Amino acid sequence: MIEPTETESKAALDRFVEVMTLIAREAADDPQKLLDAPHTTPVRRIDEVKAAREPNVRWKTLKRDSSVIASPPQADEAISREKDALRLLRRSSAERTRSSQ
Repeated sequence: MIEPTETESKAALDRFVEVMTLIAREAADDPQKLLDAPHTTPVRRIDEVKAAREPNVRWKTLKRDSSVIASPPQADEAISREKDALRLLRRSSAERTRSSQ
């Protein structure tokens, strides 16, 4: 079920209905195409196991109108703490695995 907010314009809602109708038609004509989605992104399917084991939670510098928005120091500190915590978890998990064998 989809419930749009009141801020959506009629044009946006019409476009949404148009796209949903197209997807329904494609699903009826070629169900495999729907199962193989997404088609227009550089990554076809996300490897969820790899994403869970190797999280990529880096702050990326954004460029907007030739001015650079750098990462705040708190973000760098948080990332460093996250990496330390992940290392400890991996080490602890490896030690438990070795001790149970």
